[in-house]
Amino acid sequence: MTAAVPRPVDRRTATLDTAHLDLRDDFWSTCLLLVLSERAADSFELGEQLRGLGQLDDDPGRVSDTLLEFEHSGLVRAVGEGSAGRGAKTYCLTCEGSERLGRASDELRGTLVMLGRFLARFGEHLELPQPGLKGRTAGPLDA
Repeated sequence: MTAAVPRPVDRRTATLDTAHLDLRDDFWSTCLLLVLSERAADSFELGEQLRGLGQLDDDPGRVSDTLLEFEHSGLVRAVGEGSAGRGAKTYCLTCEGSERLGRASDELRGTLVMLGRFLARFGEHLELPQPGLKGRTAGPLDA
């Protein structure tokens, strides 16, 4: 499976199922750009860093495949051999990759605001477990 370079979802043609998968792939790819922005690394190290962000994947070649796509798109470049004698290339983020990460981060901030509004409105009408209420649910009168 080849991961997609982060891109906006075309809401006119996406179904709910495909939009969910596209958003998930885009988020995973954005996480990869984030860990690359922290320091140059090979695919093995990057996979470990992604797991640290909660981005688990059953496809061991996904990081390598995505890095090749990113390199072809100009988002990363290979700068040498990896550590521990594995022979894997070390990659670093390019200026274009950094700009793409910035745009994706802005989109995520906007999504976070929309999700907050949605959950607040949803919580006004339905009882939702609230953090800190120790088993109690909050309803419209708890606001």
